[in-house]
Amino acid sequence: MSFPVSFEVERPPVFQRAHVFLRVALLVVVGWIGHPFGLLWLGLPMVAAILVSQKGGQRYLDESGPTVTRVLNWILDLVVYLALLTDRLPGAGEHPVRFQVERSGSPTAGSALLRILYAVPSLIVLALLVFVGAIVLGDRRRPHSRQ
Repeated sequence: MSFPVSFEVERPPVFQRAHVFLRVALLVVVGWIGHPFGLLWLGLPMVAAILVSQKGGQRYLDESGPTVTRVLNWILDLVVYLALLTDRLPGAGEHPVRFQVERSGSPTAGSALLRILYAVPSLIVLALLVFVGAIVLGDRRRPHSRQ
């Protein structure tokens, strides 16, 4: 069975310590600036809606589709790097994530903007998991008294 989007990650056999420290520094800086992935959640569908309304659905797929795929591949490369799945920084000309998109359908500006709304249930589940993870991690760090 074929899916319209697929990706695969190459894991390195050994992680380099310098890359682990670099990731921690990057995550601290990203935390200070504000989380750019939240902007991508809003920004990518908005840009797609603007381009679809200007060009039309099929022309958007033909002209802007390859660029959008490259941008998404770079974002996946960055997420995979920050999530400790690979040691290769994005932008070195090679991609640790093999990302393929089958561009089809007839996009509209409304369907692009609905992607924001469709993501809300996933964001709620992710927020709950982060909350539970913080409670579990906080409980493990607290010293337990033995009687």
